[in-house]
Amino acid sequence: MADTMLAQQVSVMFAEHAELRKRDAAQKKEIENLQAQSDFHANEAQMLRDLRILYESKLKQKDSEILGLYVLLDKVKVDASICRDDLSEMHKTLKDLQAKYETSQKQLCAGEAKFTRRNLQVSSLICALRRKISTNRISTVALRAAYKVIPSLEQKARCMRILAIARKLPHKTGIEKEMKQCLADAGLLISFDKNGTMVLTRSVAVVKIPADGYKEFDESITIVEKDAMMTDDNTSGQHSQHNVKKDEDVQMSV
Repeated sequence: MADTMLAQQVSVMFAEHAELRKRDAAQKKEIENLQAQSDFHANEAQMLRDLRILYESKLKQKDSEILGLYVLLDKVKVDASICRDDLSEMHKTLKDLQAKYETSQKQLCAGEAKFTRRNLQVSSLICALRRKISTNRISTVALRAAYKVIPSLEQKARCMRILAIARKLPHKTGIEKEMKQCLADAGLLISFDKNGTMVLTRSVAVVKIPADGYKEFDESITIVEKDAMMTDDNTSGQHSQHNVKKDEDVQMSV
């Protein structure tokens, strides 16, 4: 009976030992599974840490780029402000240049008008000077020709007296008056100061078209020819009256 109980106890112990072995194997397997899961989670955690580090690095890089963009934006804003100031200054300069251009155009138009008026005045003055020179030339030639043609010594002496009177007549006031009239025909109004210096007081536009002077030249020649014919046909008394008229003509021409 004792053997039977011992055998039963041994059987029970073997059964418990087998059960313990099974439990041990199951626990080892569970431990291995847990270890595998732990390794997996550890690897996953390491991977996540690496990802976090990578993302943090990229985030820092993006922050640096954003900071650089902010700096660049501030620089662009400063440059834009400078450009706006420069543009405003350029607009102001452009307005000043446009005003100067308009003023220059007005001055140019006024200068062209003045130049045209001066040309017309000079043309009129040249024509008036030509008339005066032609009249004076005809009178001088007529007197010299009369002196050579006249046979009588008395008439030559009278001609010399006419020439002497003509030389004395052109006094200063008469010359200034004739110069004023001649220049007034050309559109130039002058005056004379106390020293006798000519001063241009005003310049006006020439209303009439300047003549060329040849018409007056031909008229002067015709008058001289008529006077010569009358001198040949008239008597000595009429000749003396003609000399008086000739004195007046010489005075007016000079």
